[in-house]
Amino acid sequence: MKYNKTAFIIMLVSILVVPAISGISSMNKLAKSCNDYFISGGNSNDNFSIYNDLQDKANICNNLVSLANNYISSSDSHLKDIQKLVSTIKSSTDVSDLFKANTQLDNNVDWLIAELEKKDLSSTHANMLQNYKDAYRNEVKEIGFDENNYNLMVKAYYDETRGIPGSLFGIFVKDPEYFR
Repeated sequence: MKYNKTAFIIMLVSILVVPAISGISSMNKLAKSCNDYFISGGNSNDNFSIYNDLQDKANICNNLVSLANNYISSSDSHLKDIQKLVSTIKSSTDVSDLFKANTQLDNNVDWLIAELEKKDLSSTHANMLQNYKDAYRNEVKEIGFDENNYNLMVKAYYDETRGIPGSLFGIFVKDPEYFR
């Protein structure tokens, strides 16, 4: 009789624990694939990702700030904000922090470009501004394209993992965040 209880307990544990471990593992793989797409792009490691595009935008902003220092006081609040936001983008991989920084960066860069276009720039600086502006706008478009793909992956993750087992197993998984 004692062996029957032990066998029953072992059987019950294996019936409950093994699927739970498998479910948690599957959710972790799905969440990791979303995070990997955000950081490094598609399956072919094409480096077309939101994170890489944000890094490119940050580099362009450094160039814009260097150009702006020739025409605008370095104590200007917009320039300081751009530098802080660039620092955040360079140091963070948190999706919500990066989204917030990206949105604020766009607002400040729009102001900076408009302000520089009002100035009497040398022909070299005018060409540099145009190149930076074009490159920045290109990155904005790329992020928009990648954002759509990434957010669709996150939606698929939540569609796949919703329900009772997913909500229970989700306690053990860091869910991906939407980039919005």
